[in-house]
Amino acid sequence: MRMKNFSVEGFCAAVTVGLVLGLARPQPSPAAAPCDPWVAKMVSVQGAVEVRRAGQTQWVPARLNDLYCGGDQVQVGERSRADLTLINQPVVRLDQNTTISLGGVREQRVSWLDLLRGALYFFSRLPRNLEVRTSFVNAGVEGTEGLIVVDSNRTLITIFEGTVLANNSSGSLTLVGGQSAIAESGRAPVLTVVVRPRDAVQWAIYYPPTLSFRPEEFPAGPDWQGTVRNSIEAYIKGDLQAAFESIAGVPDTVGEPRFFAYRASLLLAVGRVDEASRDIERALSLRSNFSDALALQAIIAVAQNEKEQARELAQRAVTADPNSASALIALSYAQQANFELEAALNSLQRAVQLSPENVLAWARLSELWLSFAQLNESLNAAQKAAALQPGLSRTQTVLDKPG
Repeated sequence: MRMKNFSVEGFCAAVTVGLVLGLARPQPSPAAAPCDPWVAKMVSVQGAVEVRRAGQTQWVPARLNDLYCGGDQVQVGERSRADLTLINQPVVRLDQNTTISLGGVREQRVSWLDLLRGALYFFSRLPRNLEVRTSFVNAGVEGTEGLIVVDSNRTLITIFEGTVLANNSSGSLTLVGGQSAIAESGRAPVLTVVVRPRDAVQWAIYYPPTLSFRPEEFPAGPDWQGTVRNSIEAYIKGDLQAAFESIAGVPDTVGEPRFFAYRASLLLAVGRVDEASRDIERALSLRSNFSDALALQAIIAVAQNEKEQARELAQRAVTADPNSASALIALSYAQQANFELEAALNSLQRAVQLSPENVLAWARLSELWLSFAQLNESLNAAQKAAALQPGLSRTQTVLDKPG
C-alpha cells in the first residue's frame, strides 16, 4: 500500500493525535532543564528512547515533557520513535536507531542540531529556523517539510515542501520541493532521484490504536500464549520495549491469527508499517476473513489517506464480525476520514454497547464527542475509559480540561 498526500498538516495532526491518543504509562513530572532558555522538549516517546545530558556519561530513559539543553543527546532504539519540539517551533521526529546531539539557537532564532546516525523527519511552519548538521553535509532548512538520513558513508536529504541549502567543504546545492540529494565524504552534494520518496517516511505516520487485548485472553505458562500474555501486560503499562521483548522468541510457525494481529498492532504503534503489513497478511492467510486483521488494514489506509479503501476494509471487518468493537472503531476512523461524523459516532456508540469493557472504544468515543463540542458526553466517556484503565493517556486531555 503506497502512501499518498502525507503533508505538513498531516504530520502535524499525526503528532498531535499521537500525543492525545497514545497508550502510555503515567508520566512523572518532567525534569527541569538546567539552562534558560531550554532548546528542545520531548513531546512523544514510543519505545526505547534515552537521553544523555551534556557533561554526563549515563544514558537515562526519556520522559514525556522533559526539557533539554545544548549538548544533550537523544538516542532512539530498535522499533521505537520520538518527537521533539524545538524552542523556535520546528518539530522533529526521530526514527528507530537514530541519535542526535542538540545544539542551541543561533542569531535570528535558528535552532541547530547534529544528526549523528539514523533518520530525522522535520516540519516547520516558519522558514529559516532550523539547521541540521551531519558528518557529510549541513542542511539549512528554509522550507517546511523534509527527511534527512545518515548512513555509514553518506547523507541523503529529501525535501517535500520548501527549500533546503545543503553545503559542505566541497560545495553547496539548493534543493526545492520534490528533490533529493546525496552527500559523501570529500564530495559536494549532488542531486539524486528517489522513487516514491514519501514511502521513506511511512515510519513517521501515526496509526491510531484499534485492537484491544486483555492478558486473560491468553493463558499463563511457558508457551507462546504465556509470552503474549506477558507482552500485553507490558503494553498496557506503556512499556513497548518490554512488550516486544516478551514475544521476541515466538516462532512465525504459530497457527493462531490473533498472535500476528497483536504483533502487527505493536509494530504500528511505532510506525513499522511494512513489518506490520506482513503480520497482517500472515493472519489473513490463516483466516481469510479475520476481522481484526481487516480492521488493522483499514487503519493503515486511513493513516495513509486512502479514504475509500479504508471504508471498504472497515466495512469488511464489521461484516466478518458484527460484534467486534475493534472493527467498529476502525469503521469510525474511516467514516470520520470521509467526513461522515454522525455515522462515526453511531459506530462508536454501538461499539461501547457491544463491548462495555473495551477501553479503546470509550476513549475513542470521548474523542469524537469532543469534536462535536459535547463536553459532558466526552467527559463521561473519558471517565469510563479511565476507570477501566487508569494509565490510558488518550483520555487525559479531556479529564484535565477545566470544568
